[in-house]
Amino acid sequence: MGLTIGVGWLARDLKEDGGDIAELRKPYDMLNEVLSEAGMAPHHEPHDLPSDEVFEAEMWGYGGLHAIRRLAAYHVCEGRLPPQGSYEDYVSDPVIERLDQEHLRSLDRRNGGLLKRWMSARRSIPKFQHLLLHSDCEGFYLPYDFQHVVFDNAQPQRDGIGGMIGSSPRLLQECIELAALIELPKDIGVESEEIWKNADNPSAEGRLWQVYGVEAFGLVRLIRGCELSIKHSAALVFG
Repeated sequence: MGLTIGVGWLARDLKEDGGDIAELRKPYDMLNEVLSEAGMAPHHEPHDLPSDEVFEAEMWGYGGLHAIRRLAAYHVCEGRLPPQGSYEDYVSDPVIERLDQEHLRSLDRRNGGLLKRWMSARRSIPKFQHLLLHSDCEGFYLPYDFQHVVFDNAQPQRDGIGGMIGSSPRLLQECIELAALIELPKDIGVESEEIWKNADNPSAEGRLWQVYGVEAFGLVRLIRGCELSIKHSAALVFG
């Protein structure tokens, strides 16, 4: 079991299964409930997409996403690259918690009273909001550019939303910045042998993207997913 990401799943399922469209659309209807409560326009997920443009890719387990978040946290909080790590380092590194807390304080100021909002306007927003403030196992990134992550404020929260909705263009910008940090080649394939090899056995030395093989594996997938999400005005789905 692990995290799979994709674009065009609704169009694929409608074409392959020919099932009840109302049933297949339920997650997107709940998504639009959250958007409506946030004062945003609904998302219209495409029902038709060329088969070769439907995207599905496995991440390096759930830990692979946390490895990318750890890379971002060290960049922001420490101004350096993280030491090579294991799954335990990816999911429990205190530097990630530091950046998470910065985001939570920023949200508290933004959602507070007039004084807090004034203070928030005078402070910069912590970086990598859309990467960090999202479920690691479900949910959506939408093909629209909005500054702040959208929260599902329902109690209990809606199934399949993951509590937070992100922006594909914003996530793309964040991932491109991190890819540049580890010198990830722009033309490397999502399923290339090198990507798999270095994720499975990261180099102790050499090119940075080979040293940070797990991070590179996830970044190339997230970047491709965001690009297709924007291209087709479709959601990037975590599932």
